[in-house]
Order: sequence, then C-alpha cells, then structure tokens
Amino acid sequence: MYGLLGWWSLPFEYGRPEEARPILLVMLLLAALFVLYLRALRTALRMRATAGFVQIVIVFALAFRLVLLFTPPILEVDLYRYIWDGHVTAAGLNPFQFSPAEVMAAGAGHIGEPDLERIIAVRNQSLGLREILSRVHYAELPTVYPPTSQFMFALAAWTTPRDADVATLRLVMKCWILAFDVGSLLLLWRLHTHLNWPLGWTLAYGWCPLVLKEFANSGHLDSIAVFFTVAAVNAAVFGLFPRPAIGRRRQVAWVLTASVLLAVGVGAKLYPVVLGPLLLVTILRRLGGVTAILTTIVFLGVASMLLSPFVSHKFDAFADMTRAGLPSDTPSVRIGHDSVGDPSRGLRTFLTQWKMNDFLFLLTEANLRPTSKEAVAPWFAVTPDVWRSALTATVAPALGQPADQVPFLLARLLTCLAFMGLALWWAWRAAFVDSSAVWCRYVFLTLAWFWLLSPTQNPWYWT
Repeated sequence: MYGLLGWWSLPFEYGRPEEARPILLVMLLLAALFVLYLRALRTALRMRATAGFVQIVIVFALAFRLVLLFTPPILEVDLYRYIWDGHVTAAGLNPFQFSPAEVMAAGAGHIGEPDLERIIAVRNQSLGLREILSRVHYAELPTVYPPTSQFMFALAAWTTPRDADVATLRLVMKCWILAFDVGSLLLLWRLHTHLNWPLGWTLAYGWCPLVLKEFANSGHLDSIAVFFTVAAVNAAVFGLFPRPAIGRRRQVAWVLTASVLLAVGVGAKLYPVVLGPLLLVTILRRLGGVTAILTTIVFLGVASMLLSPFVSHKFDAFADMTRAGLPSDTPSVRIGHDSVGDPSRGLRTFLTQWKMNDFLFLLTEANLRPTSKEAVAPWFAVTPDVWRSALTATVAPALGQPADQVPFLLARLLTCLAFMGLALWWAWRAAFVDSSAVWCRYVFLTLAWFWLLSPTQNPWYWT
C-alpha cells in the first residue's frame, strides 16, 4: 500500500496540473493505512514483545520510509524553503535577512551590500538551486525556521553535489530529515524500555501513516524538533527517575543534558520551550534549588545563543559554526519594503498573523471580532456584536495596531494565558509524582494542549 501511495504521488510533482492529481484516491489510501495501522498496534500491544518483535517493527518502519523517500511531496512545498535556507546558511550568510522574493528580484551591482551579493552568488551557482528558489512558498517573507534547523539544512547543503538538480537536492534534504525521524524512533524504544511500557508502543510512532507521510514523503523539518524533544525527555527521565539508582552527580549530569537538548530543540522549532516549567519545577523538588538554578542558566544560555540571529543583524555566532572568516557587517537593504534586512520579519509575521486549521483559537477570535457589514457572523459567535466593536475600538489605539489585527492579538493573549495556567498546573502536579510514566503523561498533556490552543495546526505538528 505504501508502494501504491508512492506511485500515486508522481502526479503531485511540482508544476503538474491540479486536476491530474488523485487527491481523493490518496486520502482513501491513507485512511485505509490508518485502519491497518490501528489494527497492527492493537495486536502489537497484546503480544509478548521480544527482541525479535522489536526488530520486525523497526525493519518494516525503515522499509516504509525507504519506499516514500524517493517520492515527490504530496500537496507540500515547504521542503524547497529548507533547501534554499540551507545553501544560504552553508555560505555563512544570514537566512533571516532577505526574503526569497528579494533575492529573486535582485540583480548584480549592489555596491556596499556584500551579503546580498553573496546570496545572489548562491542563487546563481546552479540551475537546480535557481529552480528551488522559484518554488519557495510565501517568498515575500524571510524564513521563520530557527537556527538549529538552519544548521541542519546547511548540513544537507554541504552533502549535496554543487551542480545537483532539483530531484537530488530534494532527496538529500529528505535523507537528513529521515535521519532525525529514525533517531526519534530509536529513542522512543529506549524510553519505553525504561518506563516498562509494552514495546508494542514502538509501533505507534514507527508505523504511523501521519509520521510516514509528513517526514518520508513531505520531508517536514519537524522531525528535528521531535528528535531533540524526545532526547530531552529521555535524559530528564534517566536523571529524575533513575533505574537502577545512580549517584547524585550522574543525576545532575543527566538533567543538565536534558536542559541542553531542550534548548537545542527550541532552536529547531521554538515549541519545546513549553516543557521548560515542567522540567524546572520537577528538578527543583527532586534535586534541589542549586541544581534547578544551574539547569535554568544552562537552558537560557544555550537557547539565547541559538535564537540570537532572529533579533540581530549580525550573524557572528551562527556564521562561526558554518563558515569562518566572512565579514559580519549586514546592512539593511531596501527593496520596496521598509523592514527589509530585519531578521525577525518572518517570525513576527507568523506569531502575529498566521492562522490555519485553528479550532479553539477560532472560537475565541470569532467572539472578539466585530462583524463587518459585508459578512455574516459565524453561528458560534455568541457575544454581542456591540460589545465586540466597543472592545476593538478601545484596545486598538492602546496597542497601536490596526483594528482588524486586534481580535487576533487578543485571542492570542487569552489562549496564551489559558495555556500558561494549564502548563503551570501540570508542572506542579508532575513535580509530586514518583512514577516516570505519569510524569511523561504530563509532558504529553503540555504539548497537546499547546497545539490545541494554537492558531496554526498543520497535521504534521501532531507528530
């Protein structure tokens, strides 16, 4: 069935007419795969898990991934942004500074703009890379992907032949994405063993059609953040709930490792930061205040270093990891936009405007947004329109924001406050449990409710 999915993915190659794409057949096939997957998981959990059983699960997990590795992404284009970012970063340049549209529009001869000249040189180094750049989605915005991910994109660029075509560029990037995906599978196997959970749960991730489609076929970068998050949870469990007992020094070493891994995960996709309070409060109770302070300092130091390119025009720290010796001056360049050269543009746009597949956030915002004369209020907007209009008119001047942006920002504030309350409550509860399995359930609840309250819920976020 995965072979059939790979065959049906061919009409989804970039540029093929939409009417030729078998979307319904692909959705039906994925639905059938989910039915078989759930049946297999039920069987696996009832079996006595031996070493041979786990080997079978992992071998077939790898086989499914290998089948989809060579297929074009189905209804996805994010991979092209990763490839472009990786080549910019591999050249020792700041991928947050210039949008792909600005690079496409720029010509030679930018006197006094050395970084833009270097990015143009990256663009022109091969026909394949020029084609990749032309396929980048939302090209008017700079990248939003944090520096850990950028470094991994650069690794893919370094391991790609200079004159590679689009298919080769895509394949190499997907290989790196899958490396982290497989790493997560192995870490989960190790975690399940430590928790004394049935090893059949290894199949839950290894054979999941959503995971396979989004990583092996679509090549989404979330496998990087998933890997470092799972690695951080492993290290935290080994340090906070050791089995057998280990010395205090080793416990502290494990929790410090967990803080570093979590910070690197934040540098990959930001969201792992929501596990910070849960980890900190548990360390405070089980290992004491000194260890908790040390862990916090390490976490904040690593995370700040990794995220600094988002707010700094200078790319010194990150450039040193990629290509030493380049000039660090990065002047702001105006190509039709006042904010060109601002490295936080992409992230700011995502946090203040982006909305897709939302649910609880949608319900909240609908009850804050005034109904325009041309529109009809949705049936779930139950608050009076007069109240909504008055709230927007009052808040807009105070925030200095356009009136149409106020409901989104207020909904962001309310859902963030709700999540912070839940996260702190679970952090407190988790600190007083003596079971590593129960502690991991609080980890799950924290992550799941973060996404439930988010304004952007793409399917692969649930991996």
